[in-house]
Amino acid sequence: TGSSRIFDGGALHQIPAAVDDRFPDSEYLPEVKKLRTKAVGRLARAAVGIGNFYWKQKEWAAAERRYELAIEEFPSSPLMPKARFRRGLCLWELALAAEDDASREALRADALLLVKAVAASEDGSRLGRKAGAFLAKNSLSEN
Repeated sequence: TGSSRIFDGGALHQIPAAVDDRFPDSEYLPEVKKLRTKAVGRLARAAVGIGNFYWKQKEWAAAERRYELAIEEFPSSPLMPKARFRRGLCLWELALAAEDDASREALRADALLLVKAVAASEDGSRLGRKAGAFLAKNSLSEN
């Protein structure tokens, strides 16, 4: 299809509502919700996994795009803070390879915004410390 979505998680999000609307007193409704949550979690892991594959290959543009799609599709997944952090690092790597100053600065600014958001939201966690360390090392080059 022409869609940029990597998985159609949207249809899964509608299943419990459809079941709830059609069968509000169903004894199966809790099970449907549980299975939907499980399926969405698996899709989120797969989406981030594709980004991780490209990350390991140092294919920064492909990894950045896959992390971006995963974040769009599954914003509430517990996997998204790490995906945001890695997306920021991908943007940083792309900035290092940018051929013109305007692109380089735009990519750096976007990278720093993402990493700052992760550092703030994950304060005290290992990921938050990693984001903080990255910012301490690289914030000076923002100017």
